Amino acid sequence: MDTQIFGSPALGQDVPDHALLQAMPIAVYTTDEAGRITFYNEAAAQLWGHRPKLGEDRWCGSLRLYWPDGTPLPHDECPMAVALRENRPIRNAEAVAERPDGTRIPFVPYPTPLRDAKGRLTGAINMLVDITERKQSELALRRQEHELHEAQRIARMGHWRLDIASGGLAWSAGIHLLMGTSQAGHVPHLKDFIGRVHPDDRRPLLRAFAACLRSGRTSQWEFRVRNDDGREWVAWIEGCCESDDSGKVSALFGICQDVTEQRRMQATLRDACDAAQAADREKSTFLACMSHELRTPLNAIIGFSDLLQSEIFGPLGSDQYLEYAADISRSGHHLLELVNDVLDMAQIEADKISLQEEAIDLAALIREAASLASGPAAHANHRIEIRLREPAPLLVADRRRMRQVLINLIGNAVKFTPDGGRIAIAVGEEAEGRLPITITDTGIGIAPDKIGGLCQPFSQIEEVAARRYDGSGMGLFITKALVERHGGDLSIVSKPGEGTAVTVSLPSHRFVPMFVETAFLIRA
Repeated sequence: MDTQIFGSPALGQDVPDHALLQAMPIAVYTTDEAGRITFYNEAAAQLWGHRPKLGEDRWCGSLRLYWPDGTPLPHDECPMAVALRENRPIRNAEAVAERPDGTRIPFVPYPTPLRDAKGRLTGAINMLVDITERKQSELALRRQEHELHEAQRIARMGHWRLDIASGGLAWSAGIHLLMGTSQAGHVPHLKDFIGRVHPDDRRPLLRAFAACLRSGRTSQWEFRVRNDDGREWVAWIEGCCESDDSGKVSALFGICQDVTEQRRMQATLRDACDAAQAADREKSTFLACMSHELRTPLNAIIGFSDLLQSEIFGPLGSDQYLEYAADISRSGHHLLELVNDVLDMAQIEADKISLQEEAIDLAALIREAASLASGPAAHANHRIEIRLREPAPLLVADRRRMRQVLINLIGNAVKFTPDGGRIAIAVGEEAEGRLPITITDTGIGIAPDKIGGLCQPFSQIEEVAARRYDGSGMGLFITKALVERHGGDLSIVSKPGEGTAVTVSLPSHRFVPMFVETAFLIRA
């Protein structure tokens, strides 16, 4: 490129070699003693965004100049003009050049006067270092520091560093905020900090602190501390050890957070939990007492109604009396079942269900449950099928509770299956360590969105106002809990209008082949 564009030898200025300056990657230009630009390299032209007129434009090739705060900077007050006017180099200055397109470039100038052999001022040379990236980094750093400060303020936390040798503490703005101290006027120290700790917490804190220094491991401490205005708060600190070249702990650094509100909420929750548990215990006691008080008269009502039906002391004199006695007996049994369900639910919720396990003939248990469950609806003409493996295994379980499970499930199948429907009870093949017992019916079925809530207490298939079927809504909840108490699980598959299949899957270890138990009984 023709150097005549960038420099004017006709001005007779004594300057460094223009070819060398042209090759430099940073902006460089020269002026005469009057400030007229006599040379600039390509980097300077790029920084300014245009090419000034040699011998005419003065002081700087930028169209407009500004101070770092955005205040306009006249060309005759720019660092280059000051260097020529005062005949001295200018350092530690910053300015901003505005390009023709409006882009602003921050830079650091290094104007230096040029002299001839006799020391007379002949002009000046200036290097302009583009600090755009540095400014962007500084802005990003300030933004991060601001965000960190705001995050610590919101989270009520801060970071710290302790020098072991001197006891000097360095606190972030977040900790100064927690302590109520001034970041500019307060110099934190370990002794001052320990003095702020609650007297009852100082000794445990110092012991934990010493243990951390000995072990060199990250540690956590929690204690009460007082800030400058006397407010007491709960501090949670985590500290990491920093070691010197010899491996000795030389400093600790970490975070500190105000957990006063969290601890208050935890205490409130504990109190609420204790109150709820106490209320639950009182409820269980009340239900057990009420169940006992209700069972006694109910047993009498049921017993006497059965006596009336049997006419053991002679004829009642009218068939209508027999119907009344039967109604009383049925109602008494129904109410007794409800009382038993309420008591079972209370025991389940209190986790007080205990199992009396024994080896049970599974085939006999299923037949007994089917007979008991189908009794009240025998008039419905259901077809009940029982499919068992041969020989049927023995089940190790609580006989009364498993009979209750089967009666509940078969009873539901009978209740929700119309006249002439089919109910099947089958023991399946072992799979994945479990043996399934499935009760299938051809009843009304269940909507998919209702299945998930069926095992919750007092859940019903139908809305209360439109119910066609009796029931307390506790049966499936109790059944599922009893199955899970045996280590099993209960699943339901159903489609409206097509029927329902309920499967009880019990662990395989609860099933024993019949011949093993038989052999055991013989040896006994």
